[in-house]
Amino acid sequence: MSPSKREALCIEALEVRYGAVRAVAGASLSVVEGELVALLGPSGCGKTTLLRAIAGFERAWAGEIRLDAAIIESPAISLAPHRRGIGLVFQEYALFPHRTVEGNIAYGLPRGEYAHGRVRELLALAGLEGLGKRYPHQLSGGQQQRVAVLRSLAPKPRLLLLDEPFSNLDPGLRVEMRQQVAALLRAEGVTAVLVTHDRSDAMALADRVAVMQAGVILQVDTPRELYFRPLSEAAARFGGDVQLLAGRVRRGVVETALGRLRPIGTPPDGPCTALVRPEWIVPSLDVGLPARIVSSRLEGQQVRYRIRLNSGAEFSMTAASGLSLAAGQAIAVSVHIDVPVFPVDPP
Repeated sequence: MSPSKREALCIEALEVRYGAVRAVAGASLSVVEGELVALLGPSGCGKTTLLRAIAGFERAWAGEIRLDAAIIESPAISLAPHRRGIGLVFQEYALFPHRTVEGNIAYGLPRGEYAHGRVRELLALAGLEGLGKRYPHQLSGGQQQRVAVLRSLAPKPRLLLLDEPFSNLDPGLRVEMRQQVAALLRAEGVTAVLVTHDRSDAMALADRVAVMQAGVILQVDTPRELYFRPLSEAAARFGGDVQLLAGRVRRGVVETALGRLRPIGTPPDGPCTALVRPEWIVPSLDVGLPARIVSSRLEGQQVRYRIRLNSGAEFSMTAASGLSLAAGQAIAVSVHIDVPVFPVDPP
């Protein structure tokens, strides 16, 4: 969080229940003005419930939510959803089928020249000039999504909430749309919270990612920090593919099946678990631990290899698809970056 920017949204120790179930179990999060934060986690972790509480659709049992320093949700206070100044973009877009693109975007704006000017401005910003008179069924999925975002941006909300906005798009269009949506949000300078279970959406779009599990926020950090420096094994799984190696820290070095690795920071001596992502393993023909290619699988721009060390330990390794290694080929492997280490408590 940037110390130079004003705090727009503050969630403190929030608890939301469904009967005896604590869907959100003491979550805390701070979002500064103009920032895009992604709530990332598996289905059932509480991220959508947290979003609904921010929007005013779920009541807080404990804790509070403040928007621009004013309490909008707590056990004692609950501002009506329409009075919060919050925009919503749903998974299904929810466009009005009987309204044109212009009519959808202008919905909620006061009638008059301001509405016409604001609609023209947003259509130009999204590259949708000339489509204002069309109806939703005459648009592609990507165009419908942009119109849904523009409709939420039109009244200049204090905060924009996006609930799985890319889940209905095919993979190719998904990448293009998240880039365009990110550009729209940056251009408008809007503060936004995105809910997603897709790691690539969160890592590509967000300034920071809040990892949720079982109703609790485990870590809030930049995508880079979450990828390279997760604070726990659970958080590590949301930053990228994981391989967890049993090891032992001795005098500032981690001894593992992949050799002696450099840890991040100065963990205490003793048993540990080291994180080595498949792409951190570097192949060569002569430098490193002897290994052999067991199998390979092309995954677009990269190839995923299964490798076996002389010790018998097997690992996953990824490399650019331009590198061609055949099953049975002898190689050497090494890890050249400092790795996260999680101490293991003695039994």
